[in-house]
Amino acid sequence: MEISGKIGSQRHLVAIRDSFIAMMPITMAGSVILLTFLVQLFWFFGLHRHNVLAPVMAGLVSLFNLLISFLIWLPFVISANKVKAD
Repeated sequence: MEISGKIGSQRHLVAIRDSFIAMMPITMAGSVILLTFLVQLFWFFGLHRHNVLAPVMAGLVSLFNLLISFLIWLPFVISANKVKAD
């Protein structure tokens, strides 16, 4: 077996890969929504001089960190339970 096959079958790395794949549509949709919101907020209301969205961005980063941690943990636990059952 090649080294890429050994790395690809490592359950820790599979859990990380699957969690990032699961986060991709959420990240893309959130980016499009945030971009349209920023354009409206800054250009139409003139808020480009104020740092209004710093707390919002910090909160979003914290939520994404929690979500990615959960999505890494969940497949790993599911695969560990399958190994124990066998």
